[in-house]
Amino acid sequence: MIRGQISSNILDLNELHSIYNWIPNENMIRPNSIELSKKHLTLDIIQNEWHSMYDYILFKIFNQHFLVRDNIKYIPYVLLNIEDWVFSESLFKYNINAESNHYVLWNCKTNFENGINQFDEKMINSIINNKLTKIKGNNNYDFAWYINPKPSIPDFFHVQVFFI
Repeated sequence: MIRGQISSNILDLNELHSIYNWIPNENMIRPNSIELSKKHLTLDIIQNEWHSMYDYILFKIFNQHFLVRDNIKYIPYVLLNIEDWVFSESLFKYNINAESNHYVLWNCKTNFENGINQFDEKMINSIINNKLTKIKGNNNYDFAWYINPKPSIPDFFHVQVFFI
């Protein structure tokens, strides 16, 4: 059983995958061609319809309502009833095994750089455990997470989570 942080190092991921096939290896940490097309389409939509990636994530992940000005969507800076931590399926799933799940744990109050120093492994493990117990309805799961060394969305602290 594994429940906690793992290294994002390719060699470490390869070794872990040889033991736990639900953890991605170096050939699985990128989206497949379908997910990659979906990602490019979404990025085009964000660029053409949204003020910023930040606004889009507040809408898509944190369920914030947007306003439109000059045909551009944006989130007002007054954020109401926003949950600090959201655990959601990855917008662009890695090319993982069918029985594996790829989620992201997001924090809306802290950017990526500050979050690395602010949140420790024990805290993140606890949050993921609570979220997974609610999703699965029991404690029968394994999970692993890591901090992506090259986050594509640095405005929010987030970690990649895999579970089975």
